[in-house]
Amino acid sequence: MKRIVLIVFGIPFLLSSLNAQDIQNVNAFQENGKAVIVYDLLSMDPSKEFYVKIFCSNDGGKTFGTMLTKVTGDANAMVKAGQNKIAVWDVLQESSTAKGDFIFRVDAISVGPNGVLPSITERGLTAQFLDITKAGDDVSIVIAFTNKNPDPIQLICANFLVVDDHDKICRDVIGANKLIPVGSGEKKTASFIVKNVSATAKGFSQLEFSASLISVRLKNVPFVAIN
Repeated sequence: MKRIVLIVFGIPFLLSSLNAQDIQNVNAFQENGKAVIVYDLLSMDPSKEFYVKIFCSNDGGKTFGTMLTKVTGDANAMVKAGQNKIAVWDVLQESSTAKGDFIFRVDAISVGPNGVLPSITERGLTAQFLDITKAGDDVSIVIAFTNKNPDPIQLICANFLVVDDHDKICRDVIGANKLIPVGSGEKKTASFIVKNVSATAKGFSQLEFSASLISVRLKNVPFVAIN
């Protein structure tokens, strides 16, 4: 496990890379008050895309929270394999009270040509699930929306009904009811975090929401394990 010390805002940060077969040469530096993470995303197929996520731990790497959301660039998105990928993390926007030693983990999830999670298509709009990962009591859901219509879509994901496999209704979904503009022929990735899921839950017994042109209704959806 490779670790690099970076001092940002007087806070020591440690970075490490998991899935070493895909992510290598992780480096970081400070620029304009933000943490810049540089890495190589390697694959035998140079045209292959991965969904890249960055996680943070403040207990020495024993546990990691949900993926960081205040990240731009080559993270929280589909990223094509290659060298010198750059992600920029806005530390204070993520948490104004961040302090202590942090360890970051960079993950790259491979999505096959038909997807490894459900895909729903209605009226020219496709919702491809890229990730449903549990960390602690939170579950991160990542969906790629592809608009095959001739006109742009103002997409809003709303009316969430989420029930875990312990029959607990999870009412708090961060990222719901936000406007997601998707142009004609465009693919746009959206992230959601379901809060307060049962600690020992291994999946959702029910996951429903509306997304403008489509209605998503899934049952017995397992969480994807973090490698």
